[in-house]
Amino acid sequence: MRMLIIVHGNNDFQARMTLRALVAEYRQRLGERVPVARFFDDASPRELREALGGVSLFAEARLVVLERLSQNKALCEETLAASATLQVAGRKDVIALFFEQASVAGSKMFAPLLKRADKVYECKEATPAQKAMRLAELQPALSAAIVREVLRRCGADMWRSHQELSKLALYARGRTATLADLDTLSIGSEEAKIFPTLDALFAGNADTAFKQLQLHWQHGEQPLGVFALIERQLKLLALVKEQHEAGVTASAAIAQKTGIAPFVAGKTSRMAARYSMPKIKELYQRVESLDRKTKTGAMNPYLACELLASAVVA
Repeated sequence: MRMLIIVHGNNDFQARMTLRALVAEYRQRLGERVPVARFFDDASPRELREALGGVSLFAEARLVVLERLSQNKALCEETLAASATLQVAGRKDVIALFFEQASVAGSKMFAPLLKRADKVYECKEATPAQKAMRLAELQPALSAAIVREVLRRCGADMWRSHQELSKLALYARGRTATLADLDTLSIGSEEAKIFPTLDALFAGNADTAFKQLQLHWQHGEQPLGVFALIERQLKLLALVKEQHEAGVTASAAIAQKTGIAPFVAGKTSRMAARYSMPKIKELYQRVESLDRKTKTGAMNPYLACELLASAVVA
């Protein structure tokens, strides 16, 4: 085996970012067209054995990503046997990259793999100051104060904060983001208000959806914030639909592949049944058109939000 790499730790955000960077690095090293096989804790032992130890007629390079295997003793043992076979066979074109969303430093089951690994990246839990510093590095256009406030509103959840900061940076579009923008986009605990509205919209329940919208307006919520959250839900829908079309339907697998929380992946999967990919693309075009009109003052933001809602619920 050319490389056996383990990424693990209690800092889920840093572990995910490390995984992404390593996959990109080794794909570049092996060639952009190198096959990338992904396996989870419910994988078939036979498929995993073939991915790690199968001898190809053309002996192509391959990158195998194995996620959450510490939760499955049989697969850990299978991987040990497969990696030993590869070393005996002299294979030098396979990279096995293990990804664990918790620390396996003290795991007896994982100990043999840790000893055999060529590289181990342990991502330990960070302090609030370290989290804020790392998030600020990823979003240099946003002030440190804004980053800290988003992290606070998200309960120190780095992955959620990263998603919210990405949304905020897109919304600000080059200007200085303010605390008012956080309220406009309902970042943090305020976001929960929109969930019933989004559920009704993407379930096709027009009566409930538009009653909810009217309640948002009566409570003084800004239409641009609601518009942005509908757009974000549409993005999640597109990500999940892509996985469905690729044959991935299990919520846990979708969550691992897209970075979406498992609960959200399951919920969005149920919504995705109503939408085809052409329909999703059409809705994205509607978003771009309405967004442009509101930004140029050609359309009232309330009307733009309700027109987008009409297109989603149709």
